[in-house]
Amino acid sequence: MIKYDNIHISYGQTLIHDSSLVLKKGCLTLIHAPSGAGKSALLNRISLIKKDCKVSSDDLDLKDIEKIRREEISYILQGNELVPYLSVLDNLEEAGRIAGMEMDKELAYQSLSAVDLEVPLSQEAGYLSLGERQRLCIACGIVKQPKLLVLDEPTASLDEENKILVLQLLRKLADRGFYVVFASHEEIAKDYSDVIYGIVDKKIVCEKDNEEKKGAFVQKERKHQNIKTMYHHALCYARKNIWQMVICWSFIVFTAVANGIVAGVSQYALDTSRKNLYDSTDKYLYVTDGRNQGYLDLDQYPVDLDEGYPIYRAKALLGDGMYAVPYFDEMNLGDKVAQRFGYEKDGLYLSYGAAQQLKDVEKIYSGKTVEFLVEGIGVFPWEINYNGVLKLGIKACYLSNPAEFVYVEHGRLESYGKDIIGRLFFFDTAEEAEQAKQRFENEGYTVNADAIHYDNILEATSIQEKARERSLAIMFILQALLLGTGNMVALRSRRMEMALLRMNGVSGLEASGMLFMENIPALACAILFVSLEGMVFAFFHMANVFASAFLSLVGELFILLALLAIDTIYLRHLNIESVLRA
Repeated sequence: MIKYDNIHISYGQTLIHDSSLVLKKGCLTLIHAPSGAGKSALLNRISLIKKDCKVSSDDLDLKDIEKIRREEISYILQGNELVPYLSVLDNLEEAGRIAGMEMDKELAYQSLSAVDLEVPLSQEAGYLSLGERQRLCIACGIVKQPKLLVLDEPTASLDEENKILVLQLLRKLADRGFYVVFASHEEIAKDYSDVIYGIVDKKIVCEKDNEEKKGAFVQKERKHQNIKTMYHHALCYARKNIWQMVICWSFIVFTAVANGIVAGVSQYALDTSRKNLYDSTDKYLYVTDGRNQGYLDLDQYPVDLDEGYPIYRAKALLGDGMYAVPYFDEMNLGDKVAQRFGYEKDGLYLSYGAAQQLKDVEKIYSGKTVEFLVEGIGVFPWEINYNGVLKLGIKACYLSNPAEFVYVEHGRLESYGKDIIGRLFFFDTAEEAEQAKQRFENEGYTVNADAIHYDNILEATSIQEKARERSLAIMFILQALLLGTGNMVALRSRRMEMALLRMNGVSGLEASGMLFMENIPALACAILFVSLEGMVFAFFHMANVFASAFLSLVGELFILLALLAIDTIYLRHLNIESVLRA
């Protein structure tokens, strides 16, 4: 016996108020009332789709409502809610697998035989007659061997012959031990029913009541295979809606590949820009004693290094006197000259500030003798040519105040130098310079790395990195919006399908899992294409670019998992009754 108390149904206006109803095992129970009286809404309570009344039963374990709807209740709607593009067998298998039944053709034939339906298992449900579809709906309802069979207007739209066939079938199922309850407004239904309830003055009234019968019905053992059920549903949907799925899959693959390309190209542009910045700067270190401050004009102690170019302290006695610092071929001073006078290998280069102090350099000083003060040795007169004036902003990076200085070919200073104040080291890459800087500092030396302009490079690359991060964030948000919109549209277009699954006890997670499984081919293609991108990047030795592209795919997976979580929440709280009434 199943008893329902405190039934109150209201949709703007009260349909049923404070009523009770009892279902008896082995009895065919009829809810007889005119259209609009609340029959369908009452069946929603009986089938536990709507749980706003008190329910008690000796036969149903009411602790897990979803399990009851999945295994012990079959609800057959008025609209013959079959999947029309699936075959008879596929419809039966769908219903059976959801309930955890081990499906095979023998069980399918038994279910069809129980409803006196003889049609090929391969026949598409959409091509059956109304009467055949109604009986197939009942077969799908009983294939999972429920305890309670609920039917909403099962004889609607049928001719007299088919009405009688369906009523006889319900009578036979009740005699087998099912709880069978159905709604109808037709008088002929009363002749086959054991218990009849009417709705009079917004109250449920018992018009006929027979004794409960003891049927021989026994439920079969169930073995739930949730993954297999989800896979089967996804496969059937994809097979019958192939073009719609191809469009959906293409969209997912396109967003993944496009995002991967954008991420990869932006990473490549960043790496290239960083490399160009490092290539455009001088890559040398000035290393001196740890007690010094790292600048030639401030040094006080000689350095005890044996490697690297030696650096001596010297001054050119020009104007007010200015430091003479050595230049080397690796410095490529020719690219830094603003005004050229000559090309002598050991010629003199003036800083822009020194030229401003001396004025008319070419006319007055070219080919003249210049005196140099070499620390620890004395003053030496050198006949020297002026090669040119450096561009504004070119500095001698091992001077603390490099506004006015002259560059002298290092060989001249080495010829007269005595005390080595520091050593100069040149490198092929900025990375090598950085490693050497760490090594020298760990050994206690003072290192001047101003020539590499680390701060400027880091600032420039930081700006570029932030711009890249913003562009990737915009792409990620756009991708999430596009996928989210597509997901929302798909959910709305399949609300009835999802409501039917939930009505039959499929959990929100399982229903969303079915949707997710449909997109596994798209994810596989996305992984394949992004992997091909990665192979191309790897071929050109662009590991950073591959990592960035692959990270974009991880981002898409994150979005899809987030959508899966949202779908689960949405489907878990889906108002099944509202969807069915729409």
